Amino acid sequence: VAPDVINGPPADEIVGFHCDVFEWTFGSVDPDGCAGTVTFEVVSGPGSFTDATWSWDPGIGDVGNNVVEVRACCPTGNCGNIYSFNVQVNNQAPNFTLCPDGAVFNASVGKDSEVQTTAVDGCGDAMTYSIHGWRGRR
Repeated sequence: VAPDVINGPPADEIVGFHCDVFEWTFGSVDPDGCAGTVTFEVVSGPGSFTDATWSWDPGIGDVGNNVVEVRACCPTGNCGNIYSFNVQVNNQAPNFTLCPDGAVFNASVGKDSEVQTTAVDGCGDAMTYSIHGWRGRR
């Protein structure tokens, strides 16, 4: 009998941001005992194993749901059932500040106004700025 993967992530899902490194350490159960150390392998999907720890360093292009299939194998090549789990990769929105702390914004009818803004992206993504729905003079 081949070894099976146990100790998967809760609800078979891992959730985080694209700038995170995802990791999960699995276990295995082998009813008749392998002659040697059980190894783990990725059958399909992203990531790789170091010993029993699966890891993946996604990028912005990986945002969304990613299905990973893994299995445990004996040194003889006898592998157990495939275990599937989801990795939900999210994009973190930038933190936008209209005016710097302590700044006062004064506007007068018929006069141009200027506002300096700042934004920080938690994952360090490049940002662009644009105005949407401006109701003033253009």
